[in-house]
Amino acid sequence: MKKIMIGAVSIIPLLIGLCIIIYIYGPNFNLYLIPPSPERYGKIALKKMDDLGLYASGETWEENKIKAQKKLKKVSSYGQARDVLTPVLKLAGGKHSQFIQKETSSRAVKQSTPNIKRLDNGIIYIKLPPFTSVDKKQSKKYADALNHFLSQKEYQGVILDLSDNTGGNMAPMLIGLSSILPNGRLFSLINKYNQRTAFDLTNNRIDNQETIALTDPIHKKKVPVAIIMNNRTASSGEVVGLSFKGLENVHYFGQHSAGYTTGNMVFWLYDGTQVNLTTSILMDRQGKRYENDPLQPDTWSENPIRESKNWLKSKMN
Repeated sequence: MKKIMIGAVSIIPLLIGLCIIIYIYGPNFNLYLIPPSPERYGKIALKKMDDLGLYASGETWEENKIKAQKKLKKVSSYGQARDVLTPVLKLAGGKHSQFIQKETSSRAVKQSTPNIKRLDNGIIYIKLPPFTSVDKKQSKKYADALNHFLSQKEYQGVILDLSDNTGGNMAPMLIGLSSILPNGRLFSLINKYNQRTAFDLTNNRIDNQETIALTDPIHKKKVPVAIIMNNRTASSGEVVGLSFKGLENVHYFGQHSAGYTTGNMVFWLYDGTQVNLTTSILMDRQGKRYENDPLQPDTWSENPIRESKNWLKSKMN
Protein backbone atom coordinates (compact mmCIF):
# COMPACT_ATOMS: atom_id res chain seq x y z
CA MET A 1 0.00 0.00 0.00
CA LYS A 2 2.84 2.37 0.87
CA LYS A 3 4.47 1.86 -2.55
CA ILE A 4 1.20 2.60 -4.29
CA MET A 5 0.78 5.81 -2.30
CA ILE A 6 4.31 6.90 -3.09
CA GLY A 7 3.68 6.26 -6.80
CA ALA A 8 0.41 8.18 -6.67
CA VAL A 9 2.02 11.12 -4.92
CA SER A 10 4.93 11.25 -7.35
CA ILE A 11 2.68 11.31 -10.39
CA ILE A 12 0.46 14.14 -9.13
CA PRO A 13 2.95 16.91 -10.06
CA LEU A 14 3.19 15.42 -13.54
CA LEU A 15 -0.59 15.46 -13.92
CA ILE A 16 -0.77 19.02 -12.65
CA GLY A 17 1.95 20.05 -15.09
CA LEU A 18 0.16 18.32 -17.95
CA CYS A 19 -3.11 20.06 -17.07
CA ILE A 20 -1.36 23.43 -17.03
CA ILE A 21 0.21 22.77 -20.44
CA ILE A 22 -3.16 21.74 -21.90
CA TYR A 23 -4.84 24.78 -20.36
CA ILE A 24 -2.27 27.16 -21.86
CA TYR A 25 -1.53 25.53 -25.22
CA GLY A 26 -4.56 23.28 -25.77
CA PRO A 27 -6.67 26.00 -27.47
CA ASN A 28 -4.09 26.06 -30.29
CA PHE A 29 -5.36 22.57 -31.15
CA ASN A 30 -8.98 23.22 -30.08
CA LEU A 31 -8.35 21.12 -26.94
CA TYR A 32 -9.88 22.20 -23.63
CA LEU A 33 -9.99 20.69 -20.13
CA ILE A 34 -12.99 22.84 -19.22
CA PRO A 35 -15.16 25.22 -21.29
CA PRO A 36 -13.46 28.62 -21.47
CA SER A 37 -15.23 31.63 -20.02
CA PRO A 38 -16.62 34.07 -22.61
CA GLU A 39 -13.72 36.41 -21.82
CA ARG A 40 -11.08 33.71 -22.33
CA TYR A 41 -12.89 32.50 -25.46
CA GLY A 42 -12.48 36.00 -26.89
CA LYS A 43 -8.88 36.39 -25.73
CA ILE A 44 -7.88 33.12 -27.41
CA ALA A 45 -9.23 34.43 -30.73
CA LEU A 46 -7.67 37.85 -30.19
CA LYS A 47 -4.24 36.32 -29.59
CA LYS A 48 -4.46 34.41 -32.89
CA MET A 49 -5.31 37.64 -34.67
CA ASP A 50 -2.45 39.46 -32.95
CA ASP A 51 0.10 36.74 -33.79
CA LEU A 52 -0.94 35.96 -37.36
CA GLY A 53 -3.21 38.67 -38.80
CA LEU A 54 -1.69 40.30 -41.88
CA TYR A 55 -2.51 43.81 -40.63
CA ALA A 56 -2.22 43.16 -36.87
CA SER A 57 0.59 45.60 -36.15
CA GLY A 58 1.15 49.28 -35.61
CA GLU A 59 -0.41 51.93 -33.38
CA THR A 60 -4.00 51.63 -34.64
CA TRP A 61 -3.99 47.88 -34.13
CA GLU A 62 -2.54 48.12 -30.61
CA GLU A 63 -5.15 50.71 -29.60
CA ASN A 64 -8.03 48.59 -30.88
CA LYS A 65 -6.60 45.42 -29.35
CA ILE A 66 -6.48 47.07 -25.90
CA LYS A 67 -10.05 48.35 -26.30
CA ALA A 68 -11.21 44.87 -27.26
CA GLN A 69 -9.45 43.33 -24.23
CA LYS A 70 -11.31 45.76 -21.94
CA LYS A 71 -14.66 45.05 -23.58
CA LEU A 72 -14.11 41.30 -23.32
CA LYS A 73 -13.98 41.62 -19.51
CA LYS A 74 -17.68 42.53 -19.59
CA VAL A 75 -19.06 39.89 -21.99
CA SER A 76 -21.33 37.17 -20.64
CA SER A 77 -21.62 34.89 -23.72
CA TYR A 78 -19.61 33.63 -26.65
CA GLY A 79 -21.90 35.55 -28.98
CA GLN A 80 -21.13 38.82 -27.21
CA ALA A 81 -17.42 38.04 -27.46
CA ARG A 82 -17.75 37.56 -31.22
CA ASP A 83 -19.64 40.86 -31.48
CA VAL A 84 -16.70 42.60 -29.79
CA LEU A 85 -14.18 40.87 -32.05
CA THR A 86 -15.92 41.14 -35.43
CA PRO A 87 -14.60 44.65 -36.24
CA VAL A 88 -11.23 43.70 -34.74
CA LEU A 89 -11.04 40.64 -37.03
CA LYS A 90 -11.60 42.88 -40.06
CA LEU A 91 -8.86 45.20 -38.81
CA ALA A 92 -6.42 42.30 -38.28
CA GLY A 93 -7.14 40.53 -41.57
CA GLY A 94 -9.00 42.90 -43.88
CA LYS A 95 -12.08 42.17 -45.97
CA HIS A 96 -11.15 38.53 -46.65
CA SER A 97 -11.48 37.61 -42.93
CA GLN A 98 -14.68 36.46 -41.23
CA PHE A 99 -16.34 34.39 -38.50
CA ILE A 100 -18.44 31.43 -39.69
CA GLN A 101 -20.66 30.03 -36.96
CA LYS A 102 -20.97 26.30 -36.41
CA GLU A 103 -24.48 25.91 -37.79
CA THR A 104 -23.33 27.52 -41.03
CA SER A 105 -19.95 25.80 -41.40
CA SER A 106 -21.35 22.35 -40.58
CA ARG A 107 -24.31 22.59 -42.94
CA ALA A 108 -24.04 20.09 -45.77
CA VAL A 109 -23.65 21.89 -49.08
CA LYS A 110 -24.15 20.02 -52.30
CA GLN A 111 -20.99 20.39 -54.36
CA SER A 112 -21.19 20.97 -58.09
CA THR A 113 -18.77 19.10 -60.32
CA PRO A 114 -16.99 20.71 -63.29
CA ASN A 115 -19.01 21.03 -66.48
CA ILE A 116 -16.88 19.98 -69.46
CA LYS A 117 -17.92 20.22 -73.10
CA ARG A 118 -16.18 19.51 -76.37
CA LEU A 119 -16.55 22.41 -78.78
CA ASP A 120 -15.54 22.58 -82.44
CA ASN A 121 -11.98 22.91 -83.75
CA GLY A 122 -10.49 20.74 -80.98
CA ILE A 123 -11.45 23.14 -78.18
CA ILE A 124 -12.80 22.00 -74.83
CA TYR A 125 -14.77 24.22 -72.49
CA ILE A 126 -14.50 23.79 -68.70
CA LYS A 127 -16.88 25.56 -66.33
CA LEU A 128 -15.11 25.38 -62.98
CA PRO A 129 -17.55 25.83 -60.05
CA PRO A 130 -16.55 26.74 -56.48
CA PHE A 131 -15.72 23.86 -54.16
CA THR A 132 -16.21 24.44 -50.43
CA SER A 133 -15.97 20.91 -49.01
CA VAL A 134 -13.02 19.43 -47.12
CA ASP A 135 -14.41 15.90 -47.52
CA LYS A 136 -11.75 13.74 -49.20
CA LYS A 137 -14.23 11.70 -51.24
CA GLN A 138 -15.85 14.84 -52.64
CA SER A 139 -12.42 16.35 -53.34
CA LYS A 140 -11.44 13.24 -55.29
CA LYS A 141 -14.73 13.22 -57.23
CA TYR A 142 -14.22 16.87 -58.26
CA ALA A 143 -10.56 16.43 -59.24
CA ASP A 144 -11.24 13.14 -61.05
CA ALA A 145 -13.97 14.74 -63.17
CA LEU A 146 -11.42 17.24 -64.47
CA ASN A 147 -8.46 14.93 -64.81
CA HIS A 148 -10.36 12.11 -66.52
CA PHE A 149 -11.24 14.38 -69.43
CA LEU A 150 -7.99 16.36 -69.59
CA SER A 151 -5.75 13.30 -69.39
CA GLN A 152 -7.73 10.99 -71.70
CA LYS A 153 -9.13 13.15 -74.52
CA GLU A 154 -7.46 14.80 -77.48
CA TYR A 155 -7.76 18.57 -77.71
CA GLN A 156 -5.80 21.57 -79.01
CA GLY A 157 -7.04 24.33 -76.74
CA VAL A 158 -8.90 24.93 -73.46
CA ILE A 159 -11.41 27.53 -72.30
CA LEU A 160 -11.26 27.63 -68.51
CA ASP A 161 -14.33 29.50 -67.26
CA LEU A 162 -13.80 30.78 -63.71
CA SER A 163 -16.73 33.20 -63.77
CA ASP A 164 -18.82 32.98 -60.55
CA ASN A 165 -16.20 30.71 -58.95
CA THR A 166 -16.22 32.20 -55.45
CA GLY A 167 -13.50 29.88 -54.17
CA GLY A 168 -13.26 27.40 -51.31
CA ASN A 169 -10.84 24.47 -51.37
CA MET A 170 -8.35 25.08 -54.19
CA ALA A 171 -6.59 21.69 -54.04
CA PRO A 172 -9.11 19.65 -56.09
CA MET A 173 -9.38 22.48 -58.62
CA LEU A 174 -5.65 22.74 -59.25
CA ILE A 175 -4.85 19.03 -59.00
CA GLY A 176 -7.71 18.28 -61.39
CA LEU A 177 -6.12 20.73 -63.85
CA SER A 178 -2.64 19.19 -63.52
CA SER A 179 -2.57 18.00 -67.13
CA ILE A 180 -2.52 21.60 -68.41
CA LEU A 181 -0.33 23.03 -65.63
CA PRO A 182 3.43 22.41 -65.71
CA ASN A 183 5.08 21.00 -62.62
CA GLY A 184 6.85 23.60 -60.51
CA ARG A 185 5.97 26.86 -58.81
CA LEU A 186 2.30 27.88 -58.94
CA PHE A 187 2.40 30.78 -56.47
CA SER A 188 3.72 31.75 -53.05
CA LEU A 189 2.29 33.24 -49.85
CA ILE A 190 4.16 35.88 -47.85
CA ASN A 191 3.13 36.59 -44.25
CA LYS A 192 3.55 39.76 -42.20
CA TYR A 193 6.96 38.58 -40.98
CA ASN A 194 8.07 38.37 -44.65
CA GLN A 195 8.25 34.57 -44.43
CA ARG A 196 7.52 32.89 -47.76
CA THR A 197 5.64 29.63 -48.33
CA ALA A 198 5.89 28.16 -51.84
CA PHE A 199 3.11 26.14 -53.46
CA ASP A 200 4.75 23.86 -56.03
CA LEU A 201 2.88 21.35 -58.18
CA THR A 202 4.17 17.84 -58.81
CA ASN A 203 1.50 15.95 -60.76
CA ASN A 204 -1.21 15.23 -58.16
CA ARG A 205 0.55 16.89 -55.24
CA ILE A 206 0.82 20.54 -54.22
CA ASP A 207 3.20 21.47 -51.42
CA ASN A 208 1.33 22.54 -48.27
CA GLN A 209 -1.96 21.18 -49.59
CA GLU A 210 -3.74 17.83 -49.52
CA THR A 211 -2.68 15.11 -51.97
CA ILE A 212 -5.47 13.58 -54.06
CA ALA A 213 -5.07 10.06 -55.42
CA LEU A 214 -6.44 10.51 -58.93
CA THR A 215 -8.04 7.53 -60.63
CA ASP A 216 -6.49 8.21 -64.04
CA PRO A 217 -2.79 8.96 -64.61
CA ILE A 218 -1.91 12.55 -65.51
CA HIS A 219 -0.80 13.24 -69.09
CA LYS A 220 0.83 16.65 -69.34
CA LYS A 221 -0.26 18.64 -72.40
CA LYS A 222 1.00 22.01 -73.54
CA VAL A 223 -1.95 23.76 -75.16
CA PRO A 224 -3.16 27.39 -75.26
CA VAL A 225 -5.53 28.24 -72.41
CA ALA A 226 -8.14 31.01 -72.45
CA ILE A 227 -9.28 31.97 -68.95
CA ILE A 228 -12.63 33.68 -68.33
CA MET A 229 -13.23 35.76 -65.19
CA ASN A 230 -15.88 38.11 -63.85
CA ASN A 231 -16.37 40.18 -60.71
CA ARG A 232 -17.59 37.10 -58.82
CA THR A 233 -14.37 35.18 -59.43
CA ALA A 234 -12.98 35.30 -55.91
CA SER A 235 -10.56 33.84 -53.37
CA SER A 236 -9.48 30.33 -54.46
CA GLY A 237 -11.15 30.96 -57.81
CA GLU A 238 -8.71 33.83 -58.26
CA VAL A 239 -5.81 31.67 -57.07
CA VAL A 240 -6.58 29.13 -59.81
CA GLY A 241 -6.49 31.93 -62.39
CA LEU A 242 -3.31 33.35 -60.89
CA SER A 243 -1.65 29.90 -61.08
CA PHE A 244 -1.58 30.24 -64.89
CA LYS A 245 0.06 33.69 -64.79
CA GLY A 246 3.33 33.86 -66.69
CA LEU A 247 2.75 30.70 -68.71
CA GLU A 248 3.09 30.77 -72.49
CA ASN A 249 -0.12 31.00 -74.54
CA VAL A 250 -2.44 31.96 -71.68
CA HIS A 251 -4.90 34.83 -72.16
CA TYR A 252 -7.50 36.27 -69.77
CA PHE A 253 -10.95 37.40 -70.95
CA GLY A 254 -14.02 38.99 -69.39
CA GLN A 255 -14.00 41.33 -66.39
CA HIS A 256 -11.71 41.95 -63.45
CA SER A 257 -12.00 39.50 -60.55
CA ALA A 258 -13.44 40.25 -57.10
CA GLY A 259 -10.13 41.08 -55.42
CA TYR A 260 -9.77 38.56 -52.60
CA THR A 261 -6.19 37.70 -53.50
CA THR A 262 -4.77 36.98 -50.07
CA GLY A 263 -4.06 33.79 -48.14
CA ASN A 264 -6.26 32.76 -45.20
CA MET A 265 -5.60 30.53 -42.21
CA VAL A 266 -8.57 28.72 -40.66
CA PHE A 267 -8.90 27.94 -36.96
CA TRP A 268 -11.81 26.97 -34.71
CA LEU A 269 -13.04 28.32 -31.40
CA TYR A 270 -14.47 26.27 -28.54
CA ASP A 271 -18.11 26.48 -29.71
CA GLY A 272 -17.28 25.35 -33.25
CA THR A 273 -17.11 28.84 -34.74
CA GLN A 274 -14.71 28.89 -37.69
CA VAL A 275 -12.35 31.86 -38.00
CA ASN A 276 -11.01 32.66 -41.46
CA LEU A 277 -8.09 35.01 -40.82
CA THR A 278 -6.08 36.60 -43.61
CA THR A 279 -2.42 35.99 -42.83
CA SER A 280 -0.53 36.54 -46.11
CA ILE A 281 -0.37 38.18 -49.50
CA LEU A 282 -0.06 36.27 -52.78
CA MET A 283 2.86 36.30 -55.20
CA ASP A 284 2.71 34.75 -58.67
CA ARG A 285 5.52 32.80 -60.35
CA GLN A 286 6.82 36.01 -61.93
CA GLY A 287 7.21 37.75 -58.56
CA LYS A 288 4.21 40.08 -58.79
CA ARG A 289 2.47 40.57 -55.43
CA TYR A 290 -1.27 40.72 -54.84
CA GLU A 291 -2.88 42.16 -51.72
CA ASN A 292 -6.60 41.82 -52.37
CA ASP A 293 -5.94 43.28 -55.82
CA PRO A 294 -8.31 42.03 -58.54
CA LEU A 295 -6.88 40.11 -61.48
CA GLN A 296 -7.27 42.10 -64.68
CA PRO A 297 -8.27 40.54 -68.02
CA ASP A 298 -6.02 40.90 -71.04
CA THR A 299 -9.16 41.45 -73.11
CA TRP A 300 -12.26 43.03 -71.60
CA SER A 301 -15.28 41.39 -73.13
CA GLU A 302 -19.06 41.13 -72.80
CA ASN A 303 -18.91 37.88 -74.76
CA PRO A 304 -15.79 36.19 -73.41
CA ILE A 305 -16.64 32.70 -74.70
CA ARG A 306 -16.78 33.93 -78.30
CA GLU A 307 -13.60 35.98 -77.83
CA SER A 308 -11.88 32.97 -76.26
CA LYS A 309 -12.81 30.73 -79.18
CA ASN A 310 -11.46 33.23 -81.69
CA TRP A 311 -8.19 33.65 -79.77
CA LEU A 312 -7.69 29.90 -79.45
CA LYS A 313 -8.34 29.34 -83.15
CA SER A 314 -5.68 31.93 -83.98
CA LYS A 315 -3.19 30.11 -81.74
CA MET A 316 -4.02 26.70 -83.12
CA ASN A 317 -3.69 27.60 -86.81
